[in-house]
Amino acid sequence: MSTEPPLISVIIPTFNCYSTLRSAIESALSQTYKNIEVIVIDDGSSDETPSIISSYINSIIYIKQENRGVAEARNVGVRSSNGEWIAFLDADDIWDENKLERQFSKMNDEGNSWSYTDTRFVGGVNSGRLDSEFTKKHTGSVFNELLTNNFISTSTVLLKKSKFHNAGGFDTTLPAIEDWELWVRISSKNAVSYVDQPLTTYRVHKKSTSRNTRKVLPYHLKAISVIFSKNQLNKKQRKFIKKAKSNSYTICSYISEEENDHAFSLYCAIKSFINCPRSLKCILRIIRTSSNLITKSK
Repeated sequence: MSTEPPLISVIIPTFNCYSTLRSAIESALSQTYKNIEVIVIDDGSSDETPSIISSYINSIIYIKQENRGVAEARNVGVRSSNGEWIAFLDADDIWDENKLERQFSKMNDEGNSWSYTDTRFVGGVNSGRLDSEFTKKHTGSVFNELLTNNFISTSTVLLKKSKFHNAGGFDTTLPAIEDWELWVRISSKNAVSYVDQPLTTYRVHKKSTSRNTRKVLPYHLKAISVIFSKNQLNKKQRKFIKKAKSNSYTICSYISEEENDHAFSLYCAIKSFINCPRSLKCILRIIRTSSNLITKSK
């Protein structure tokens, strides 16, 4: 007699994502791992989201709430879930059909309680490329690595629900970058598995919070402040804060360049260098962004 695999609850927060929500839901319902429930948390949408939901009313669990932010929306979804395992999927992202099956198999083989995958970008200047081409991925005990850089995309994560609750869930005081802060807490006690395949598609578009670096940079810095104040760190780990800041400034510099905000790209490059003045990468970044400001801002 075969034993049914454990239930996985798929958590999809959405806020005015009418144009992409259907494909996200479809990618969840089409998984080759069949024992799932899909929970959509509508975080106060004012667009045509209800018309999309009506098509799936018998296939999903739908929760409507006033706008409280994505961290609280995900927390609500987890609290409402029935699964032993949870997987996060943003409303503008898409899963390959074997995503959950591959992840669950990998975790079982390695005896871990959470995992993530590589991501492919669609849209923007890097459309068709993989996240691993830009950000080094790590597996096993990754606490030190996560202290300085978030290399785990939210829509790739599959996690045992008890580990989520033990870590305390998403910090609702963080308006963005809340995923990085949670992954650090979870990784402090749990090794992670990594599936080296792009099983998640990440849409890059103008509405993405991450593309507005002038707005999102303070969120990076606040998340770093929380990470280095909440976690029990030794003397060596506390020094990682400068590298964490440098990496965040560098990320914002690259995105600003892609969005043709060359003045802010240079500003971020300089701030990155200030935090890591011995980094050749930071020096080269200043040279490039300075050139961009001169030649492309005319």
